[in-house]
Amino acid sequence: MAEEKILVVDDEEAIRSFCRRVLEKKNYFVETAENGKIALDKLKEAKFNLLLVDLRMPGIGGLSLLRQVKKIYPPSEVIIITACGDIESAVEAMKEGAFDYILKPFEIDKLYATIGHCLEKQRLAGEVKELREIRALYETTQIIVSSTPTKEILYAILKSACEVLNADAGSIMLFDEKTQTLSVEVGIGLEKEAYEELVKVGERISGWVVAHQEPVLLINGLKNDPRFKDLKSRLEIKSAISIPLFFRKKIIGVINLNTLKDSFFTERELRLLTIFANEAAVTIENIRAYSLLKNAYFELQKLDHLKSDFITTVSHELRTPLMNFRAALDLILKEKIENEERKNKLLEILNKSTERMEKLVKEILDFAQIEAGLFQIELKKFYFPELVKEIVESFRLLAEKKNIHLTPHISPEVKEINADRERIHQVLENLIGNAIKFTPQGGKVTLEARVTGERKEFLEVSVKDTGIGIAQEEQEKIFEKFYRADTSLTRESGGFGLGLAIAKHIVEKHQGKIWVKSELGKGSRFTFVLPI
Repeated sequence: MAEEKILVVDDEEAIRSFCRRVLEKKNYFVETAENGKIALDKLKEAKFNLLLVDLRMPGIGGLSLLRQVKKIYPPSEVIIITACGDIESAVEAMKEGAFDYILKPFEIDKLYATIGHCLEKQRLAGEVKELREIRALYETTQIIVSSTPTKEILYAILKSACEVLNADAGSIMLFDEKTQTLSVEVGIGLEKEAYEELVKVGERISGWVVAHQEPVLLINGLKNDPRFKDLKSRLEIKSAISIPLFFRKKIIGVINLNTLKDSFFTERELRLLTIFANEAAVTIENIRAYSLLKNAYFELQKLDHLKSDFITTVSHELRTPLMNFRAALDLILKEKIENEERKNKLLEILNKSTERMEKLVKEILDFAQIEAGLFQIELKKFYFPELVKEIVESFRLLAEKKNIHLTPHISPEVKEINADRERIHQVLENLIGNAIKFTPQGGKVTLEARVTGERKEFLEVSVKDTGIGIAQEEQEKIFEKFYRADTSLTRESGGFGLGLAIAKHIVEKHQGKIWVKSELGKGSRFTFVLPI
């Protein structure tokens, strides 16, 4: 927050010095003025958050100064300094817009409290004003832009240009900086095929305009211009203008106009279209900015909804093992259990609930580290088949309970890799755990590992199952944070929807990639690739 500025206006030097000394201790920027005239001069040179004004001063009195302050700079707050006998005048000052008054002689704590409340009110008022302006701007742009689709706005711009300059055809092309290509957004007057091709920078007339960032005027076809004599020309086009669209010195597209009759464009039309293009570029960029703002707004809403769901899920998921833990612990503490089998069963509940809690808390901590940019990996060489054997054995009992065949297939050439063993263990644990979870009784889960790449420089690992599968529309979202597929199995088995997001982050931290192929009712194959 910027340093808040206070102007102390009092004809008594002792009061001014006292206020400066105590307020500077609170890190306020303080200036003083011995009368109302000097105070008004200072207000013309600088803006102050707050004025402490003595009510009784020679010349311009406190009430008069208050009125002028509210007229010259309304955002400035005013606190009146007054004696006991002037309380009625102080109240009058508050009716005129003063925030409050302080009685002389005043206590330091009272001074601090009154100023603190005043500045807090000012800050809140500023925030409310800003929010109102943002909302008004959003609602205005919503009426102007969202009520009319983008292509219709661009079509209206192009149609106006054609009508003003007597053009028979034309197009507006937008430039994609990433692909270095131009594509037609709207077109008038030519066959559909003429508007469907992508144009690379340097190609054809519009590509030349982008490459050279200057307009082109063709008075009588391409053949008479040495720059374009080798281009295949459209015989129906008699004359053409292509103008680059600039926004803040950056090219964003091209506007093209053509005549198809015997009339020709001249330098006059070139000048007019250049002026028109400048205005059109601002409109186009505003449309783009609004579109981005709108998308960001919906993404924020979506994220806010996901986070709300996440908080609900966290409270539910943590409560379940805690309840089991508490119930088993109560039985052990309150009852003298002699039956060994029952005692072991309760201890198993305690153990499973503890493991579940540990896993959930670890998942939250990993996610928090990722969000804070603190998630780290430690690369060390280790024997990958040994890790696979360890993980498969840890899931063996769970697989057997569901009568699922859990099988590893490791290629003989898979040996040592340079990676974070614990983190890769976490990825495999997540993929195999999900595969078993979403595979029905009697199914199969297979872990495959092989070496790939021209120089055998990559390790490819797949976890394949014969489970319920994932719908096509959900496959793109499955690695997003908080995302949980809406299935009965998901709801039954629980979880935060962070496991695959964390797995993806781990793989990408290793400079690898992860993806899924799946079909509903036929199972899924999750694959990740790491540099060896």
